[in-house]
Amino acid sequence: MRIVSGTLDAAQLSKLPGVSYLTDPASVGKAFTKDDTPAYTGDSVVIECAPGVATLPPDARARLEPLFQMMRADDTITLVAEHRLGRDDIEQLRRSSTPTAQECADLATRLRLRRRELAGRRDAAAAEARARFAIGRPVDAEPLLDTMRVLERETSDVEDALDRALEAAGRATGRVADHRIRAACLGLADLRVADAHEVLLEAGVKGMANRFEIKRVRGALREEGKTGSIVVTPHRKKK
Repeated sequence: MRIVSGTLDAAQLSKLPGVSYLTDPASVGKAFTKDDTPAYTGDSVVIECAPGVATLPPDARARLEPLFQMMRADDTITLVAEHRLGRDDIEQLRRSSTPTAQECADLATRLRLRRRELAGRRDAAAAEARARFAIGRPVDAEPLLDTMRVLERETSDVEDALDRALEAAGRATGRVADHRIRAACLGLADLRVADAHEVLLEAGVKGMANRFEIKRVRGALREEGKTGSIVVTPHRKKK
């Protein structure tokens, strides 16, 4: 990116990660006034996913927008997002008589690409943070440090999922079918959570990196209903 006269124009600014909402009002959805901001109820928003599909539906951002509006109006509100595996997800993965080694290998490839993308974003954030420290603007570097911590946490989770996918892909038959299904389900959950992570960070909410928690699938897999979903629940901190 070329900087002219030490400043960024609107087009350049819009390309910086995490600040598109400053130059593109449409990216933050409907503009609520103080009077019509949705009232806090504590109710969860459930985003249902297509069976076996690793991404959230196209309307996920719009479905979550009322929660984002609450957060913009009240900085004590935080979010907890949790992935819930559905019976349809497992049935989809079993449909071809359990995931094959190739399917697990394909999942591993997608996870590697995700890990590479996260590493690139972390490096870019680190470079920008160093630049702001160098010109004596440490306060401006703080959001970038928060972003780096979030990216490092997500990278760790993606690496765990990659290890499971590679382990399953290297096995052949017998009891391995169940191991493969488990690895595929955990990988599916990790990819959906990564997609939810992006939606939350791009919401245009001040300090969002420190205002949400994602509960990831660990231990025994649980089928919670017919359809897999991401459940996002708001919480208000006591003042």
